[in-house]
Amino acid sequence: MINLTFAPATLTADCPQVDYDPKSHTAYVERTLHYKISNVTQLQVSVDTTQRKVVGIDPTAAAAVESPEPKIDYFSFRHIGKARPAVGRTAVTARVTGIRG
Repeated sequence: MINLTFAPATLTADCPQVDYDPKSHTAYVERTLHYKISNVTQLQVSVDTTQRKVVGIDPTAAAAVESPEPKIDYFSFRHIGKARPAVGRTAVTARVTGIRG
């Protein structure tokens, strides 16, 4: 676990995401989500150790109880393309949090 501190920020990005689909016969499926989100204080980063790459970035979690809740602009939130079965069979999740300045 790596902890970083940052003040609430606004993020507009296409983020890779991991999801589960029992029909894929893999540990997970990969998809891309477009976010416009404010009050981001934490990123949850998923790494596939077999592929040695980041397969998911989730900016929607609050870093701590006293942190503001992230606010998603649902008018701009959308899936980009279709879910793709993962090549690897394992995924490890590391939590990256913000540091208050």
